[in-house]
Amino acid sequence: MSQNRNTPRTQMPVSGGPMGGGMHMGGGPMGGMRMAHSGEKARNFKDTMASLLKYLTPYRFTLIIALVLAILGTVFTIIGPKLLGNATTKLFEGLVSKVTNAVGAGIDFTYIGNIVLILVGLYAISAICSYIMGYIMTGVSIKVTYDLRKQIAEKINRLPMKFFDNKTYGEVLSHVTNDVDLISNTLTQSMSQMVTSIVTILGVLVMMFTINWVMALASLIIVPVSIGLISMIVGRSQKYFRKQQDYLGHINGHVEEMYSAHNV
Repeated sequence: MSQNRNTPRTQMPVSGGPMGGGMHMGGGPMGGMRMAHSGEKARNFKDTMASLLKYLTPYRFTLIIALVLAILGTVFTIIGPKLLGNATTKLFEGLVSKVTNAVGAGIDFTYIGNIVLILVGLYAISAICSYIMGYIMTGVSIKVTYDLRKQIAEKINRLPMKFFDNKTYGEVLSHVTNDVDLISNTLTQSMSQMVTSIVTILGVLVMMFTINWVMALASLIIVPVSIGLISMIVGRSQKYFRKQQDYLGHINGHVEEMYSAHNV
């Protein structure tokens, strides 16, 4: 029975392979990407990121287009509140003039209507840019994920049998699915969010200083406090994130071994 249960571990389907388990990816750009054992940080973060960037190099022009679209979409979204403020000011001035019975009193609905049309156009363009950017990043993420799993599968075929003696089938499968999917989600969501967040912060700061620099400086006092709190939270949450990935690998390994045993 024990011999039969070990069979699924060694005769693995070539559908993907581990990114972890102390395995050094030898071929292709992943040759320098060393993933840590479960629950540990990467041994060399800079080399790991450099290897990942090599996978993105063939899509650099596509990524530049996505970057430009992300910036445009964010800029249009930032301009919107400024124009809306102008419309609100014009509406307030019209109401005050009517109350005071000033000459030519009334609300300039033409001016307000033009601003509304401009706002609709800006938000529509922003939504289109965001949609195209998301579509492009999803495509790049899928292609990079395919390249990763293809090279991992090739690496599995070259690994000695003793590697699988210390790894369950489920743990190896967890590296293939969960870890690679985590990279895919990072490319799809985190990178675009990082770009839009940076552009949003810079754009909002510019708008704040153009409106009232004194209030802008006053609002910036809270920034160091926020950075400190965020750094503290991120520092404490990283270890739980690593434990989560570790437990996920063990759970997948246990489930796979149990199902294999039932089949036997």
